[in-house]
Amino acid sequence: MTKTIHKPNEIIIEVARINMKETGKCIFPYNSWELKILSNDHNPPHLHILRDGWDLSFKIEDGELLQIEEKGANTSILDYMSSNVKEWLSSRCFAQPKLTNQENAILQWDQLHDN
Repeated sequence: MTKTIHKPNEIIIEVARINMKETGKCIFPYNSWELKILSNDHNPPHLHILRDGWDLSFKIEDGELLQIEEKGANTSILDYMSSNVKEWLSSRCFAQPKLTNQENAILQWDQLHDN
């Protein structure tokens, strides 16, 4: 399994989520998934979803797959990410209930990238 190496002085924001056991439903719960926005990252605005060796980046605007950064062994994880990211983006943000996850992620991207 390869490991993501972050750049010096890079700020990483873990996208606000909540554990499944606390809500009954969470598409990407903290206890098994990582969703990150990186400060030294390129446009277009995107987030990384990581699990079990997989690191995929998805555009925040529309949830389309931008790039496979790292590949894991279990392809069902790739399928799960790709099948559920749009639903997650359109869902209400647990930490900011007046916003969708997409709106919250864009705000976090803009804060990190001085937009």
